[in-house]
Amino acid sequence: MTDEKNISGLIHHLSRQLTNSSNQKWKDIGYADIRTTHVSILLRIEAKENNHNILAKQLGITRQAISKLNHELIENGYLAVNPTENNKKSETLSLTRKGMEFLIDFKKANGDLENTLIKIMGSARFKEFKSALITLDGYFKSK
Repeated sequence: MTDEKNISGLIHHLSRQLTNSSNQKWKDIGYADIRTTHVSILLRIEAKENNHNILAKQLGITRQAISKLNHELIENGYLAVNPTENNKKSETLSLTRKGMEFLIDFKKANGDLENTLIKIMGSARFKEFKSALITLDGYFKSK
């Protein structure tokens, strides 16, 4: 079976290409210290999800990995640590100005990618493609 017909190979190859392209774009616009897992964390914190256990479960990684990634984001100025009002032992994470600016740039780049894919595939095929990806993502998340 050639790579062109191997669905898992195609998905893996496309994922790597998109990841590499995204990482290069972020580096080009001044975010050399951002990786795709960082983006997932920043988006969830923007949506007010800042519990380590829940973040780890949603991303399919360990609590230790979340702690390390959060530390990197704090160290690089994307996140701030804030004491929790009702619990002195607990802290919450919030986006800094740099974190918010990155997400604005990320969303613009994501829109640019969608527009490029629409040009390549056409609007109807792109909608079907995105719908299929959402279906597959939901299936694998539920397992």
